[in-house]
Amino acid sequence: MVLVNEAPAGRPLSVEQLVELRRFNLAQVIVNCLCFGIFIALAVTTLYRLWRRVRFLPQRTFLLIISHVIVVTIFYTIWIATTASISRQQLKYEVGDVRDVPTRCPAPVILAYIAITLVVFMNDGMLIHRCWIIMERSNLIIIPTVLFVIKTSLYVANGFIIVTQHRSMDRYLIIPGLGVSLANHIILSAAGCFKLLAYRRAAQSLGDKSGMEYVAVAYVLAFAGAIYAISNILALTTNNTTVQPLSNAILFGVAATSPLFIPLNVASVDAKRAAPTSFLDNSKIMATMSIASVTASVSADTDTTLQATEENMRKRSIETV
Repeated sequence: MVLVNEAPAGRPLSVEQLVELRRFNLAQVIVNCLCFGIFIALAVTTLYRLWRRVRFLPQRTFLLIISHVIVVTIFYTIWIATTASISRQQLKYEVGDVRDVPTRCPAPVILAYIAITLVVFMNDGMLIHRCWIIMERSNLIIIPTVLFVIKTSLYVANGFIIVTQHRSMDRYLIIPGLGVSLANHIILSAAGCFKLLAYRRAAQSLGDKSGMEYVAVAYVLAFAGAIYAISNILALTTNNTTVQPLSNAILFGVAATSPLFIPLNVASVDAKRAAPTSFLDNSKIMATMSIASVTASVSADTDTTLQATEENMRKRSIETV
């Protein structure tokens, strides 16, 4: 993520600058390859555990994760392949070597920006969908959705600047976009954790002494939100042109891997059980997914209505994966 607005009047790159550029490109490639390797390991582990150890898993869960893996793979392929070209262009802008500046935006810059946009949108979209399920499809999800639309508008406007004005990402659009994304993740993580802890209290009131399934997911959600916030703040506050691309590499690595944390945790919980079962496949915990429904069932025809309610909750709770 290069924050350059205009090129100064120029002088050519020196030999020392070219050597430093190659070293810096190598460091970027190593960091990106490391992040990509971690992502692939998490993705393979998540898919394997979900497939072998979780029953009644919706097909869309696999489709979402596989789609995310494909998008991230494309992103890292493009990002690693275009690192040298983008870094060289950035250095030319900094030192004012404008002799070989093309008349239109280079294709690597456009491809890299498209790849970045896809990864960021997948990260935000999957988090919004997950919290929407956790919050029982509450209308409160409209707040992060509006923030997501604002962020989309900023990224589209920045893409237009990249294509039409031949310059890299504009600080006056990218910084607000990062700020909106940070606010969105904090709101969603806090709301999801609050709801999961409410589920735990309801489970305890119905006889479940621990309700740790909900606490575990809340921990994972809070952890994902925290590391995303830290990496986002790092990208926002870093102005050094040498450190900034590395901080952005960490940010994109977190954005790529964090959507896998909850499914991996769910699969790990089921893997520790004696008999593999679906996540939250317990009648007491199932009932707590809708406190109002449970209350109405108990006060009415307990045997018949509660059984039907639990069956309905069983289908809905699997969506938390």
